[in-house]
Amino acid sequence: MREERRNYLIHSIVLTFVVVTSLLAQTTLRIMTYNLLFYDGQDRNTYFNTVVEDIDPDLLVVQEMLTPSAAETFKTDALNNEYHTIDYHDGFDMDSHVYYNPFVLKFVSANYIETNLRDIAEYKFEIPATDQVFWIYSLHLKAGSDDDDALMRFREASKLRDHLNEHPSGTPFIVAGDFNVYNAYENAYQELIESQDDNDGRLFDPIDRAGYWHNNANDADIHTQSTRTTYFGDGSTGGMDDRFDLILVSESLLDNVQNGSYTAYGNDGNHFNLAINSGTNSAVSREVANALHQASDHLPVVCEITFSPNALHESEETRPPGQSHLFQNFPNPFNPVTSIRYIVSESDFVQLSIYNLNGQKIRTLVNRKQAAGEYTQKWDGADDRGRPVSSGIYFYELRTSQSGQRQKMILMR
Repeated sequence: MREERRNYLIHSIVLTFVVVTSLLAQTTLRIMTYNLLFYDGQDRNTYFNTVVEDIDPDLLVVQEMLTPSAAETFKTDALNNEYHTIDYHDGFDMDSHVYYNPFVLKFVSANYIETNLRDIAEYKFEIPATDQVFWIYSLHLKAGSDDDDALMRFREASKLRDHLNEHPSGTPFIVAGDFNVYNAYENAYQELIESQDDNDGRLFDPIDRAGYWHNNANDADIHTQSTRTTYFGDGSTGGMDDRFDLILVSESLLDNVQNGSYTAYGNDGNHFNLAINSGTNSAVSREVANALHQASDHLPVVCEITFSPNALHESEETRPPGQSHLFQNFPNPFNPVTSIRYIVSESDFVQLSIYNLNGQKIRTLVNRKQAAGEYTQKWDGADDRGRPVSSGIYFYELRTSQSGQRQKMILMR
């Protein structure tokens, strides 16, 4: 009877482990794009802070950044140093830039696609908890309503589509930013979403809202410009009547966009040709509506995307060198001792901790500065007071000043 109970316990633990780990392997990210309107770092940081704090994105791409110092100021003054960023790319005209939550994401690399006007930024990220990678592109296509402007947008979009088509089939990628298109039938937009001979780079609108967006009341809920009807601090003053800012996704991510998460943030659908803070705004608080009005003449666009285990991932052999990394423990399952291996990319303060399923820290294995290198730490299945813990699922987490990574393990006594 005792052996039967033991086998039943083992079966229950393994079944729970399979169910829980399948859920935990999925990571949902809140993605945000925001045209900052000629951002030079001098003003509007309080308003931007109010907006970003309300949205709380995991990954934020911005457009119309003017200088490297402005990019740093946005990080410190608008984001309160709660996000990490990368080296500034000073291209022609205004630039895109990126900020990310280091406890969720690890920056891998950046690349820039040159066009006749503004470079299109390509950022590659890894989700350390699951070893998944994805690409996000930030663009700002040519503004203007005449034929020459539309032709330039088409050429920029063609360059991007050619680049996206170079990805292997099934690659997860996102394209976000200020497209400056007036309707879904403009050549530049069609170049990105239409079916072609090579569809590896084809993009999709998560809300599937094709239409003549400009000055169309039927699309009032997805307009992103202009937040203003009076002139101050540059920008457009036409009121909410254009869907310039979008987030498009690859086919591999289309079904992973969370229902109801895609939004022109702060747009309640009741401000057609009005300022976003005119009267009552049912989508956000009065404070946020005022901040959106004062910060930029664009609304941010936000959506949540779940990255599933079948998304493209990198093996240990293809991982870029020189980056901290937390490996899977071995053995797993274990009883009662397991080894945890990790790499510290540069001298840093390191914490390696064990948590139970309720998120409670039960053991601190490492809590000190360590030189760059590879380390192995054993856990004997006991808490900080030396008491053995029960069989079940546990998590171990590596934190440095640059990143936070977490893995799962099972103790089977």
